[in-house]
Amino acid sequence: MTNSTRLVKRSKKPGAAKARPRASGPASELVQALRRLQTAASRIRAAAIVDTDGMTIASLLPQRAQERRVGAIAAALLSLGEQTIAEFGHGELERVFIEGENGYTVVTPAGPTAVLTVVAQKDAKVGLVFMQMSRAVEEVRTILSLAFAP
Repeated sequence: MTNSTRLVKRSKKPGAAKARPRASGPASELVQALRRLQTAASRIRAAAIVDTDGMTIASLLPQRAQERRVGAIAAALLSLGEQTIAEFGHGELERVFIEGENGYTVVTPAGPTAVLTVVAQKDAKVGLVFMQMSRAVEEVRTILSLAFAP
């Protein structure tokens, strides 16, 4: 399993430089939050926090996983989920849930510009995964808001 962290503050001005917060504080806190999530729901195989542009902020992914691809897919799924609920008037998006023969992928908003993605084994207790993801989202929101507080 590889650990990756990248924490970048995006400026609203086109062409503006990207500012990075202090070395490893928030980035390592995000990886720790992902580790706590995996520990709390043992059938989680992978987890990542990406921004809404698909760039990975922090991840715990298997060696074979392509971080850029995971980020792009997660951001696209979130966008499609938001468009779908808007089209049908379902309110705010809570999560996008994809079930496959061998497991699940769950994507949920984790703040205004972040997405939490989890990949779980087929025998994972889905309710437990959802509950632990909700807890992780609150932690991620707090870490990111403190990292980019004025």
